Amino acid sequence: MEAKNNGLAPHLQDHLRWHKARVKFLDLLIISLIRNRSVNFCKNAASLSNRAPGSNLRRIQRFFAEFAFDFDAIARLLMAIMPFKGPYQLTLDRTNWKYRRRQSLRRPGYRFFRLARCRIRTPVVRSLTR
Repeated sequence: MEAKNNGLAPHLQDHLRWHKARVKFLDLLIISLIRNRSVNFCKNAASLSNRAPGSNLRRIQRFFAEFAFDFDAIARLLMAIMPFKGPYQLTLDRTNWKYRRRQSLRRPGYRFFRLARCRIRTPVVRSLTR
């Protein structure tokens, strides 16, 4: 008899307190991201579920456009499922985008706070820089 795989949904539900359908979708999306090794919406829509890829693509777009993330809850979730326990080191990484081969003064960058231990760095907070 084959064991049933529940994925990440039970862990997500414990920490995020979202609606069950949203948690299930996030579970499918995370698995799709890992499987495809890409953040491209079109690639992930094709392998997300048995629905038509166009329907899945619109579902992904709506999720990111209409849902406000509680980054504190996500940070607590990441701390709970970390494969290693403290002590941690907090690191800061900043990105600067280049636009048409030169630095763009109008386009902002992102600042990432990451937890580091040994060679593993896990992003926990992202903020926009101006």
